[in-house]
Amino acid sequence: MKTMILTAGAGRKLDPLTETRPKPMIEICGEPLLSRLFRSLQEVGISHVDVVIGHHGDKIREYYSHKPVDDISIHYLDQESPKGVGDAVLTGRPRIAPGDFFLLVYGDILFSRNMIGSLLNSFKSLKKPLASVCLTRNSRDFGNIYMDHEMRINDIIEKPQRSDLGNYILAGAFLLPGTIMDYLSRCENRFIDALILLAKNEGLYASIWEGEWVDLGYPWDILEANQMLMKQWKTSRIASDLIQEPGSHIVGPVVIESGVILKSGANVIGPCFIGAGSFIGHNALLRNFTSIGAKSIVGFGVEMKNSVLFEQVEIGRLSFLGDSVIGRNVNIGSGTVMVNINLDQSRIRVSCDGDVVDSGLIKLGALVGDNTWIGAGHTLLPGTKISSGSIIPHHSTHTGKR
Repeated sequence: MKTMILTAGAGRKLDPLTETRPKPMIEICGEPLLSRLFRSLQEVGISHVDVVIGHHGDKIREYYSHKPVDDISIHYLDQESPKGVGDAVLTGRPRIAPGDFFLLVYGDILFSRNMIGSLLNSFKSLKKPLASVCLTRNSRDFGNIYMDHEMRINDIIEKPQRSDLGNYILAGAFLLPGTIMDYLSRCENRFIDALILLAKNEGLYASIWEGEWVDLGYPWDILEANQMLMKQWKTSRIASDLIQEPGSHIVGPVVIESGVILKSGANVIGPCFIGAGSFIGHNALLRNFTSIGAKSIVGFGVEMKNSVLFEQVEIGRLSFLGDSVIGRNVNIGSGTVMVNINLDQSRIRVSCDGDVVDSGLIKLGALVGDNTWIGAGHTLLPGTKISSGSIIPHHSTHTGKR
């Protein structure tokens, strides 16, 4: 089955995490989204994949040149100037014959079990164009679909303004005929319009996905994706070379990779992930749904909960991180507090791509881009965003100068 994965979008609403990487290279529990998708494709026997790259596409090429995917051959298609999904799909036109069916998958989705296998099983029995669909709590940011009792899709409304529709949405995986390329050309490359035209002329059916599913649209979706993965853990996986000092404790399911040091007094309450070569200092408290990337340092007395750290993050002593996402190579000074709740317990609003967005969350901490240095003694309010490469001086009350 010919397969195309879309990774070219800039993902501006996910800034600051996408300022320095494409969305599919965001790491959840130490592994990029794209690698998890490749594994799902491996499980169903797919061995050749076209990956459409654009925004920071070099990061994808470089990563998989050093870490090739077993049993999958990757061919890259460059979308030189990303202009939406339809334009990205058309980059693969020379490789798709009109009579072919091909698998199309968005690179920024995460799902429990294997949604791709479910879609392929539906295709085996129906032999018709298909779209994976699922239910979500908030349908306003997605393509809402309407179908009849035979699960034939009659209409698609892209990002409806109403919030009470409660309908199925497109879940980012499709089995499409090569003729979709012609429909895209007729619709000026508008993907949803092309799907509607396909549905009208050839039929488009829904393959219902009843498992969990997350689309990374906003930074806080990283926290939801992290929780979705960790909730599936039933047992722990701890590297044999873990150095765990007396007086430290591990409770609940955890994944701890090679070379980790857990100092005396440290407590890890699972589910938690600790990446290879990380150091967890004395009396640190890692509460549930904490994910720490490889080669990170968590200092004395640090408390963390429901937070995701990428690789090579250093957190100074006596800091608190709650419901936060921290990019790669970030240094957080001692005594930093990332507050995760408003005093009136109102939902936290965040500036995203020029708009102020209601996160829908009562608890949300800071969102920090790569290569940032936050000085000691800061208090970051809920929903604070810090751009990649920022340097925030130490908070001081006296400089010592006369």
